[in-house]
Amino acid sequence: MSELSPDARAAIRDAARAMASRLDEIHGAVVAATLERVPVDADGSHLVTSLSDMVTANLMAFIATVGGRLEVTAHEPLPEERKWAANLARAGREPSDLLAAHRTIQAELEAQWRRGLRDQASDLETFADADAATAQVLFQMVDRVLPELMAHHAATSASDPPVIALRRGSTIRSLLAGHDVDVAEASARLHYELDRWHVALAARVTDDATAEEQLERVVGAVRAATGRRPLATRAGSDVIHVWAGFDGEPERVAIPPVAGAVVALGRAARGLDGFRRSRHEAVRALDLAIDLGRAPGTVTDYAEVEVLSLLYADRPQARRFVDEVLGPLIEADATGALVTTMEVLYDEHLNSARAAERLGVHRNTITYRLRKVLELTGASHPLTLRLRVAVALAPAVLSGVPSPLRRGSTDR
Repeated sequence: MSELSPDARAAIRDAARAMASRLDEIHGAVVAATLERVPVDADGSHLVTSLSDMVTANLMAFIATVGGRLEVTAHEPLPEERKWAANLARAGREPSDLLAAHRTIQAELEAQWRRGLRDQASDLETFADADAATAQVLFQMVDRVLPELMAHHAATSASDPPVIALRRGSTIRSLLAGHDVDVAEASARLHYELDRWHVALAARVTDDATAEEQLERVVGAVRAATGRRPLATRAGSDVIHVWAGFDGEPERVAIPPVAGAVVALGRAARGLDGFRRSRHEAVRALDLAIDLGRAPGTVTDYAEVEVLSLLYADRPQARRFVDEVLGPLIEADATGALVTTMEVLYDEHLNSARAAERLGVHRNTITYRLRKVLELTGASHPLTLRLRVAVALAPAVLSGVPSPLRRGSTDR
């Protein structure tokens, strides 16, 4: 741009400074325009974050270039651009979406720049000269990086990544809502065959990893356990739903614990109804696991907590029932030792020696506590259904009642 007049160069310099002072405003406008053209927000917040990071990096590079601190010939894909291209590929987005997003960013950035430049130019001729030069800079910046980004997108897609984090979010929502759908068409759209057996998983990720890292960690565990490329979607900022498909009815699927995640499994089920039912069971099991206080790194199988989940479905009524049955125990021992003792006894099939060992007390203490429980509740036997159900529900509905089953349980 050395051939420009001093006035044009001054206008560009001043417009670059003005753009830097309005960075947040311009960033928001560019991201909004891109999301309108390529609505990746339906695929999960990690894609929106990636887009936002990429736009910020592009803005800074453009300002540095027109300000004379960076040469166009030095441009190559920024790390944020590479990550954005890879994320689009992992989400199953087509190359056309990558191209459309970058062309939209180019157009919106050019419009934002042009408005600022017009305010700094002293006359129309100065504006025209400066505008022509900087428009060429922006075009060259985009044109230099797009071929490499398209190749990076293709390479990521070809590597068959474990995550199909969905651009087809509306299709999954329709399936789960019970809407009438064409199964063959929906399968093609999802790149996942619906007319087969499914095992669904629901996970709540509790650590500070990025959304992309969380998703890949959970889906990677499913793929490692099943040998299948699963279908995945984000159901919230920290909840992930995954399906693994099987041609025949699978035997019990053993998903390993996932670091930083509370995981729950539904049972294997077939077809579209099975796709929905297994996911519903996984969600129910996850809700229960969370309310039981199960720690990250645990796996809860719906098949093993089905009865408890059914009892817990009406939470207010479950709370009233537990209060009624176990209220006298809580009043007599606010530490929860009596309830905890019964929980361990049931877990150990009423073997008082093993229960004493787990709780670190003398066997006579277990015998005393059991007698006290029967006395306070009026139960005639420790296996009375009413008492067993109340003790099973207690950790989920009573805050402050310690549960030995919360610590490190995997239900496997």
